[in-house]
Amino acid sequence: MTAGAVAGRVNGEAVPAAGTGSSPQPAGTVRPPETAETVPSPETAEVAVAPGAAAAVGEVPSVEPLPRRQDGVSVRQLNGDLLLVEVRGQRFLTQAECPHRKGRLLFGYVNDRKLRITCPLHHSTFELTTGDQVSGPVCGSLKVTPLTGDALPYPLS
Repeated sequence: MTAGAVAGRVNGEAVPAAGTGSSPQPAGTVRPPETAETVPSPETAEVAVAPGAAAAVGEVPSVEPLPRRQDGVSVRQLNGDLLLVEVRGQRFLTQAECPHRKGRLLFGYVNDRKLRITCPLHHSTFELTTGDQVSGPVCGSLKVTPLTGDALPYPLS
């Protein structure tokens, strides 16, 4: 390397000027790592539904039986937006966040006798059958869809 071909020094090492070294790119550019993974397009992406199962985008997934808590209530977050609640053999698909202050209903209390869910953040309580708010800070109703069978209706109405 000639003296005119050095752009500068980094930690005492000579850095070649643009267009003089073995680097095929202009000075100042950064080459992505060779191990970078490509991101699939929305048309080819798959959504995981359950361990070992996948549904293509746009298909309606089926639901496997939910693990039960000691009180017979099952709660599962399907994705960032949906919560599946099973109480006394009835299934309800609801939004995952409370409409008041976005409390995560996954961690809320489910009353299996009255079919209600209570937000853990500010204790807003909603009917699982209708989504109507029955107590707590005024925030409107919860989006709820009672389910029959194994298929999930999406989007949530």
